[in-house]
Amino acid sequence: MAFRDFCGILLLMKEKELNDLREENERLRKNLIEKDLKISDLLESNRLLSETISLFKLRQFGRKAETIDPNQLFLFNEAEMAAEKAEVTDEEDEASPIQVPAHTRKRGKRAPLPKSLPRERIEHDLPDAEKKCSHHGCDLKKIGEEISEKLDIVPAKVVVKQHVRFKYACPCCEGNIKTAPLPPMILPKSNASEGLLAHLIVGKFEDHLPLYRQEKILNRIGMELDAGTASRWMIAVAKTLSPLGNLMREDILASNYVQCDETPVQVLKEKDRPAQSKSYMWVLNRVPTPEARSIIYYQYEPSRAGSVVVNLLGDFKGVLQTDGYKGYNIVSKENSDIIHIACWAHVRRKFYESFMAIPEKQRKKSRSVAGQGYELIQKLYAIEKECEEMKEDDIRAIRLLKTVPLLEEIRQWADKEIPGIPPKSLTGKALAYMDALWPKLTIFSRTGNLLPDNNLVENAIRPFALGKKNWLFSCTPRGADASALFYSLIETAKASGHNPFFYIRHLLREIPKARELADFEKLLPYNLKPIVE
Repeated sequence: MAFRDFCGILLLMKEKELNDLREENERLRKNLIEKDLKISDLLESNRLLSETISLFKLRQFGRKAETIDPNQLFLFNEAEMAAEKAEVTDEEDEASPIQVPAHTRKRGKRAPLPKSLPRERIEHDLPDAEKKCSHHGCDLKKIGEEISEKLDIVPAKVVVKQHVRFKYACPCCEGNIKTAPLPPMILPKSNASEGLLAHLIVGKFEDHLPLYRQEKILNRIGMELDAGTASRWMIAVAKTLSPLGNLMREDILASNYVQCDETPVQVLKEKDRPAQSKSYMWVLNRVPTPEARSIIYYQYEPSRAGSVVVNLLGDFKGVLQTDGYKGYNIVSKENSDIIHIACWAHVRRKFYESFMAIPEKQRKKSRSVAGQGYELIQKLYAIEKECEEMKEDDIRAIRLLKTVPLLEEIRQWADKEIPGIPPKSLTGKALAYMDALWPKLTIFSRTGNLLPDNNLVENAIRPFALGKKNWLFSCTPRGADASALFYSLIETAKASGHNPFFYIRHLLREIPKARELADFEKLLPYNLKPIVE
């Protein structure tokens, strides 16, 4: 082999080795990139899991009020803070100490006991031997009295009301007997009076006491009551009161501004459904106006489907305000007479939870988009605070002047931040939630009568949620329907200024006498003046 050929072979071998090295290097580079991507994905996944854990802890153990320490948000107010510092005059030097005069906190005065409470006079007098003057021996004269009052509670007592009907007969006719009739009663064949029934209803649906607990309480004061019997009474009473529920729903749908929400409830014995199935209690709220009081209507449904809302609203025409649940989107598609608006409180809650999910030590160190979003929405609510007690035209003017420009600022801020925030993060979800609802979130700003959120119906559904934590479930759909009616009556009665017990007892006494539509309408809580006893 010639030397030249040998060198050619050697070069070819070297070139092959170099190619192999290049391929190996490229393979290693690709592996490194893949591992970096995996590490990045794992870090992002770990961050999202940490956010989720923090969110669960916040919902389980954190305070419910959506408030953030302003000191944690100072980073988002740098421009405003700089402007404030620039406005400090020589006389108001930033370094000058603020003098706070020392003072002693005074103990609050005891409030007098209500004059409406009955008084039981207990007299304390001197013994006769001490009613003589120790110096002169003459009799002392009464010149006045000192009264001190103690608040006492007399345990409830059970009374049996006997309805005695006199019977009359003709001495000349055999079998001609007349008996005084009983007045109409809510449960004529039961031994439960209207007062007892009202006590049980208000105890369960206002004070959140399950019937078995009320059974024990009544047993302690000498009354034997079976919770099963009481439950049957509740369903029978609800059947009689059902026309009122229908009238309340009709009156809500006759208005032009309604809020809607729903909450899960468990019903054990539903046809063709396992006991663990999740059902729902839906709530409609007629937003109060100077001319009309609030009406709160509950309705049980086994589903959360959008078709339920369509059926619930019927031929309603006006504004419907809800949270961002997608099931509500079908409403405006099915009914062009409905204007669907959204709720800023739910948007704020998502930014709040996203901010609170950040570890506390990192909140001040990092530039938190969640904190910025929360603060911008708080400015929105500060404007609404200014509008309290204003008339509709004045509110519209304030919103056009202040709210509309602020919403444009929020929109521009969101458009800038959305591309740089991971969509699966809590902040990304908050931004996406607001972005999806944006057209529905801005409608209120050009009116003077619409609210920025549906907190009224959220507050209306809260008593049911509290009660559910105590009685846990309804046994049958009939029981769930009865619960819906009683919550409707009690919550609307409270919104109309009634004492729930007085109203329910009055209702149970009067509804057996109702015959015509007008008789039922007079018994609706918002058509009655508060009952005082």
